[in-house]
Amino acid sequence: MFVFSGLLLRSSIIHVKQNDSLTAQNSKLKKENKQYKQLFATLSGQSSNSSTSKKSKQSTYSLNEESVLAENGTDKKYGIKITQADQNFNDHGKSLVGQTDMGAGMNLSAENGLQITADYTNYGLSEPFLARTQYFTVYDDEGKTVEMLSQQDGQDEVTEGHTGTTHFWVNLNKPFSQTKYIEIEYKDSEIGGVSNFKINLH
Repeated sequence: MFVFSGLLLRSSIIHVKQNDSLTAQNSKLKKENKQYKQLFATLSGQSSNSSTSKKSKQSTYSLNEESVLAENGTDKKYGIKITQADQNFNDHGKSLVGQTDMGAGMNLSAENGLQITADYTNYGLSEPFLARTQYFTVYDDEGKTVEMLSQQDGQDEVTEGHTGTTHFWVNLNKPFSQTKYIEIEYKDSEIGGVSNFKINLH
């Protein structure tokens, strides 16, 4: 009977030790799991911030940076690049300065006038492509739309793999010298995309 009791006692001690060991292992696993969760959250946050920053950087383009529109993110269709936004008027632009005989939409202000030049490339459109001024909207540094003149110099429709250049003019809401930057939107009619540009003027 004594031996039997000893066996019971020894068995109880073994079970207690095993239970203590399992409890310790469980506590350790919980701690490691918490650490892994914290690490995952940190890495996910960094990845998310990086992606957001990259997306934000790519969504608005500066002078001489090309905005490429693509279907499904990979199938390139066309590109738009603003290469000029200043008062270095070409011959066509110079002929519009102070023009009053052909209506207000043709009068380019010597103080407020601005010439914008854009390159447009057909990467994958089956039909010839032209960046028409009717799809451009220009805003001043206060977010207000500016007057678009009804003139466009350079209206070649380019086939796939080719690039064209076009010029158009706007009258800012205040003198060019007092306008820090402009914003330009190109809302295409081909695949429904929008290209955004922010161009510093000085």
